[in-house]
Amino acid sequence: MQGANANSYAANSTNCFNRILNVWFFELPLIQWRYYYGNFDDVLFNSTKFIANSTNAAMVCYDVLENMSIFVVNKFELFPDFTSFLMGFFQNLLGSVTTLVNIYKNISTAVESGNLVPIF
Repeated sequence: MQGANANSYAANSTNCFNRILNVWFFELPLIQWRYYYGNFDDVLFNSTKFIANSTNAAMVCYDVLENMSIFVVNKFELFPDFTSFLMGFFQNLLGSVTTLVNIYKNISTAVESGNLVPIF
């Protein structure tokens, strides 16, 4: 699963997150305010507008979930069984830890020697 970033399998994940936040923190309080102070025509119009915005957010998020599930299924198909998948996952995890330890050692050596140029 290493290398799984949102740009490769679910490019709309940021749009989904932003639209959910917009509906939750902007549209929902606004429609509550308009329900309280509006007449029937305003309430009807704002209800349909709220449903349209919510449905649009749901459609984008559904697309994200669909793309992510296809990505995960394709990744699982690369391995003959679940044990092989876990072994590959832990090998990648161990490789990442080794890389981070090497970076930390290089930074520590540079700081101890007073030569901070290699850090940047």
